Amino acid sequence: MKNLTRALFCVVLAAIASLAFTQSPADKAAASDKVIDHIRQVDLLNHILPMLFTKAQLNAILPSIEKARQAVDQTHDHEYHVLIELDPKVTTAIDKAISDGQVPGRDFMKSLNDEFVKADRIRQAMGGHNEAIVYDAVVANLNSGQKKAMANDLDPATVTPGLKVETMSDEQKIKFYIRNILLDPLCYDLFLKLLKSSAIQDK
Repeated sequence: MKNLTRALFCVVLAAIASLAFTQSPADKAAASDKVIDHIRQVDLLNHILPMLFTKAQLNAILPSIEKARQAVDQTHDHEYHVLIELDPKVTTAIDKAISDGQVPGRDFMKSLNDEFVKADRIRQAMGGHNEAIVYDAVVANLNSGQKKAMANDLDPATVTPGLKVETMSDEQKIKFYIRNILLDPLCYDLFLKLLKSSAIQDK
């Protein structure tokens, strides 16, 4: 029996080793990303479950999160088209630099940077809008205890060193929670799973 167990163990080790050698860099990167997502989900659950959301509350909040996700998708689509339009200019500058030694120049880099600045402003505006619509849903559906717990759940100073947290209002703290927890892409999927589970109450 011991020999059989040892033989089976060796077969398993050989299979694992074979899988490791046959995995491409892309496969390994995808597997690593999956583990990182799982770790992030654990972190999110540490902040979600103590809020004692009910299924009724999640169903009331989810539509606002879905609208926010649509806005993010639209912003990403806009950024994609901006980058695609920039690419011919960038590749031409690279070709000229390599073939003729023509330096792309600071003016060219400034024009590219200006596009990134515009994109960042659009993102910030979109982020503020998303926080606002989810905040309205949170305030309308959570009780005072839940809202207080949400305001005190995170320490904004750990994200923005030097920030005077004591000067922040509860609204600002709740929006900080919304931005970092509720609007995390992985949080939406967790909410959908929680709605199908017995981990939270119906009402």
